[in-house]
Amino acid sequence: MKTLLNVLLVAVVLLGVVLLVYRRRLGDLWIDIRSLFSNRFVAIGLPVFILVVIGIFYWMSRDQGPPPAAVSPGPAAGVPVAAPPTQGPPGAALQDVSALYRKIGPSVVAIFTYNERRENIGRGSGFFHGAAGQVVTNLHVLRGAHSAQIKTSGGKVYPVTGITARDAAGDLALLAVGMPWSESFPLAVTSTLPDVGEHVIVVGNPFGLEQTVSDGIVSAIRDSAERGRVLQITAPISPGSSGSPVVNLRGEVIGVAFLQFTGGQNLNFCISGERVTRLASAAGPPASLAGGTAASGVAGGRQTFCYLDEKGTVRFSDSPAHPRYSYQLISTPDGALDRSRYERWVFDQIGGNPQDIDPQAAATRAKDELPDVFRQVFPSQYTMSDLPNMPQEARNHWEKVVNHHLANAYNGAVQKRNRAILQYRMMMDAFQMYAVSRTH
Repeated sequence: MKTLLNVLLVAVVLLGVVLLVYRRRLGDLWIDIRSLFSNRFVAIGLPVFILVVIGIFYWMSRDQGPPPAAVSPGPAAGVPVAAPPTQGPPGAALQDVSALYRKIGPSVVAIFTYNERRENIGRGSGFFHGAAGQVVTNLHVLRGAHSAQIKTSGGKVYPVTGITARDAAGDLALLAVGMPWSESFPLAVTSTLPDVGEHVIVVGNPFGLEQTVSDGIVSAIRDSAERGRVLQITAPISPGSSGSPVVNLRGEVIGVAFLQFTGGQNLNFCISGERVTRLASAAGPPASLAGGTAASGVAGGRQTFCYLDEKGTVRFSDSPAHPRYSYQLISTPDGALDRSRYERWVFDQIGGNPQDIDPQAAATRAKDELPDVFRQVFPSQYTMSDLPNMPQEARNHWEKVVNHHLANAYNGAVQKRNRAILQYRMMMDAFQMYAVSRTH
C-alpha cells in the first residue's frame, strides 16, 4: 500500500509540472501528447519505464517493515538461557591505576642529600613505612651525605634526623624524619613474592620529576648472592627513582626500586619486600648522617677494577691481577660501583667527551689553514693577494679546493664524533651489564 501511494505521489507531481508548463495553452498539450506517442519507441518504452520504476519502489519497500520482536523462552520452555556478558566500563584498568596512585601518592617522598657545605649532592625517592613516620629508601641514595631532607607530595620539607636501620647488602635504609607522625602516610609492605606477570606500578622522582607514575609487570624473580631475591620489572625507572616503592594492585609494597639497565628495554630491578620487613624489625636509635659515613658498607666493601684487554674489550676484575693491563678502580671505599669514575675513565680511552667534538669548530679551524693550502696548490705562481686578478680557471679551481677542504674538516669531525659516541655507548653498556650481573 505504501508503494502505491509513493507512485501516485510521483504521478501527481509530474502532472502538476506539465499543467504548470501548459497553463495558458491546454490545446497545445493534447497536440504534443499525440505527436509524442506517434513515435513507436516512446509508445512502448514509456509504459515499460513506468513499470520498472514501480517495481523498484516495490522492491525497496520490502525490507522497511518493522523488525520481528525478540522471543525469550520462559521457564516452562525448558531451554536454558545464557545471561549476556557484562563488560566493564572503558578504561577500567586505567581507573584502577589512577585510584591506586591517589592512595599511595601521599606516601611517596623525594629525598635530597647535602655535603658538609650544604651543597646538594644527590637525590632519590622513598616512602613512609611504620607508625613512627620513618622513610624507606636505598642506602646508596645517602652515600657521602652529611645531611638530608625529604619533601612530601604536599610540598612540605622536613629534615632527616638519622638512619635507624640499614641493610648494606640489600642497599636499604630506614630513616628517621623530624616531622609530625600525623603527616606521614605509611604503606604496607608484604613479604610475599609476587607472581611473574603480576601488574605493578612505581611512584618516584626520576630526574627530580616528582610524583611520576609508571606501570608494568613483574618479568622475573632472580636470586642474588648479595641481595637475596631481586624482582625484575618492566615499569620504567630512571636516576632519581632509587628508593621508589614498587606496589601491586592491592596497594602493597612488593619491592624497592634500586637499579636500571640502560642498555636494554625495560630492564629494571627492585629489592623484594621481604628484606624491607626485616629492616623495619631491626630499627634502633637513629645514627646521624654527620661525617658522611652513615651510608658506608653498600655492596660489602668489594673493590672493582676495569681495564681493556688485547682486543679493546672492557673487562672487570676484583683485583689488578695482570701487570700487562692498565687497571682503573671504579668502586668507592664502601664497595659500590662509581659510575662517574668509570665514565671519566671511558672519556680517557676514547679521547674525551664525544659531545665536545664540534664539527662547526673544526670547519672554522680549517678556514685558518687556507693560506697554507693556497701555497700548496699554487706554490710559486700566485699569492693570496693575487686571487682577485687570477684567471677565471684558476679561481674556479681554488673555489673547489676550498669547498673540499672545509667539507673534509666538517665531515671528518662528524665521523669522529659518531665513532666516539658509539664507543662510549658500548663501554657504558658494558658497565651496566656488569652492574646487573652483580645482582645475580
